[in-house]
Amino acid sequence: MRKRQTGAAPAGNEAPAANAAGSTWRYPFILGAFVVLALLAYLPVLNDSLVADDYGHITRVGWLEASELWRVFTVQSPIFMRPLPFLSVWILYQIFGLEWFASHVLNVVMHGANAFLLFWLLTRLSASFRLAFLSSILFLFTPIAPEAVSWTAGRFDVWALFFMLLALALYQGALEKKSRPAFAGAMAAAMAALFSKESAMVLIVMFPVLEIVNRFFPGSPGLKLPAKADWLRTAGIRLLIFGTLFAGYVAFRYAVMGRIGNYRDVPLFGVPSPRAAVRSFLTLLSPLDSLMVSGLMINLMRLSVGLLLAVSVGLVIFRWRKASVAARRTWIFLVAFFLASLAPVYHAFFISGLTQLLNDSRFFYVTMAAFLGIVVTGLIGFGWRSRSWQIAAGLAILLLVPLSWWGIQQNNRVWSHSAQVADYIPEETVRLLPDPPENATLYFRNLPMAWGGHLLGGAIVESVSIKYDRSDLQIHYVDPMMEWAPWFSRGVVPLDETGDGYLFVFEPESETLYLERGPAEAP
Repeated sequence: MRKRQTGAAPAGNEAPAANAAGSTWRYPFILGAFVVLALLAYLPVLNDSLVADDYGHITRVGWLEASELWRVFTVQSPIFMRPLPFLSVWILYQIFGLEWFASHVLNVVMHGANAFLLFWLLTRLSASFRLAFLSSILFLFTPIAPEAVSWTAGRFDVWALFFMLLALALYQGALEKKSRPAFAGAMAAAMAALFSKESAMVLIVMFPVLEIVNRFFPGSPGLKLPAKADWLRTAGIRLLIFGTLFAGYVAFRYAVMGRIGNYRDVPLFGVPSPRAAVRSFLTLLSPLDSLMVSGLMINLMRLSVGLLLAVSVGLVIFRWRKASVAARRTWIFLVAFFLASLAPVYHAFFISGLTQLLNDSRFFYVTMAAFLGIVVTGLIGFGWRSRSWQIAAGLAILLLVPLSWWGIQQNNRVWSHSAQVADYIPEETVRLLPDPPENATLYFRNLPMAWGGHLLGGAIVESVSIKYDRSDLQIHYVDPMMEWAPWFSRGVVPLDETGDGYLFVFEPESETLYLERGPAEAP
């Protein structure tokens, strides 16, 4: 005969609704703390200058007249429609010009806000305060963030996750309280997410997931559930409303672009490489860049996170029935979010998988939020309810924080170096050739397009034009260094066709640019 549980709720798992309600007053302080910690973690990059696509954003967006702001829907390429992040580029450029400090601060503050929204969403899902806080603090300090956070051209992922988490938290609130304003806010946030980056399309999966977990894993004990027919009707209405909005978004994309986001150079359908998935997964375990971090440290973090993940999954498998409903619903939601977030990455790009160079890591920014939550939920939500286990699991998770903080600093060094080189090249060009003739042609040889997985000399056409403040110059690459970017071919000309212009050469060892000859000196 089973013993009846009495007394206070065990730490970490039970009475989550009460815990969440009682901690509401803490939310502003937690938000402020997360933002401050994010600023401290990314302090070294706040003064970094522009890198690669940042220059392109200025020439395509920052220079728009107010009457042409409608172009923020189409400026990036024929396949992307991301007006909200581009609008932020335009506003900041009008106020600060090429001073990039404010742009970095905005990215970092939003990253801190994303960690808070993850915390808020998990508490809305009835996760305990401890579980939600540990999941969020790990995401705040994940070293995978630098490409999305440090490089402001990756702001699309930060913005998309911000509005996705806000939409999901508001939708959950609408389900709990039957609140029409919360539902309306969720729909508005969902559309903002879609207008930040196309990967927010996973909301078409995540809203139904919320409906299901709330129906079959109710957050409050003893909650009276509606009849199945009533639930299907009301859930169907809510999802139909979002489905209609989503269809309108797709139709609008089609009207603006003339097609529904097809890719010219990549098949729309295909089978991602299993090796790519494995490589990406290993990097999620150890998101440290091998350009700045030794293999020993990468394997140490991989071992630490991998061990915690293995224990976490084992606890979920063997203690599923013993865990609270709150833990189960949180875990189901996070697993669905993790899998859904991977779909647009592999489907759209068929990337070869993340390596320890963290190239394209911004694509996995959303994925990391769910991944770390899964690890923590298994350890805290499915672990033993004794105080000793909860303390031990919490300490094991917190031990990753200093390692992750250190990893952020190492990874940020890559982007600071990228910014230095990207700024040096156009600055040195102007110093070596202060006043080129009208319609002069400038050639750049051995320019480092990429260092590992990080852009250096990209957007040289835009950066040099901006430094000269001239649009008449013709700028080309000659034999660019493309360790990671063999796909790049825009503006590349052979060396024997450079006689009509000024030839600049970049020495990779010393990272020095010099003017080899002018057009009159050509052989």
